[in-house]
Amino acid sequence: MLTDRSPLMSYVRALYPVGAALVLFPLSDIFSRFFPANLHNLQWRFAVLGLGMSSMSVMIIGVALLGLVAAMRENRPLLRVLAIYSALIAIALLAALGLFGLDTLQLRGLVRNPAAKPQITKMAVTAGIAGVLHLIAFISLTIGLWRATRRMSAVKASSNTPAAPVIVYSGAEKARV
Repeated sequence: MLTDRSPLMSYVRALYPVGAALVLFPLSDIFSRFFPANLHNLQWRFAVLGLGMSSMSVMIIGVALLGLVAAMRENRPLLRVLAIYSALIAIALLAALGLFGLDTLQLRGLVRNPAAKPQITKMAVTAGIAGVLHLIAFISLTIGLWRATRRMSAVKASSNTPAAPVIVYSGAEKARV
């Protein structure tokens, strides 16, 4: 049985900062690409969205690691925060995929060099596949993390119900002692 004093739980507790680093570093890297923002520039949007969608694998590993640690330590608030975070990232990815698709079509129409069009298509397909796979992963993490919080509350509720009372019959009532 795992207790807070077991060696595994001591090690698991040490994985919180590792998971946080795996989540925060890619997030800071993606946000650093947004500055200076140049939203009206089609090429800038294409590059930022493509690179952003391609660099989320480490973040998925970090969320999964933090979720595993939180589930093992029965840290329900962290599981809920991670579920909400994953849902927000999934929504942002869905919007980014739509915008990226539109930008790709527009950029291909503007390029005059026929030799550059296959290159743009290749980059768009690669980033699009990465974005879709990351979207599936974040949706899966959202569902799994949220279900873990619900199952944790169900387990706690069932463990809080008192057991059936034990009735001991000694025969003293019959003997009128």
